[in-house]
Amino acid sequence: MFQNKGFTLIEMLLVISIILTLSVLSFPFMNTKTIHITDECVKKQIGMIINQAKSKAII
Repeated sequence: MFQNKGFTLIEMLLVISIILTLSVLSFPFMNTKTIHITDECVKKQIGMIINQAKSKAII
């Protein structure tokens, strides 16, 4: 006979709301992590520039 194969609208809305909630909760963590990574990259670049300046001053 007739078999239901699929999801109901309620099930789909529930899954979408769970995914949305998890993404909203993880956004602040990802934002601060990105800022930390950017700071580390800037520190490394400044260190490299200083090392280059030292080596050029020696020459």
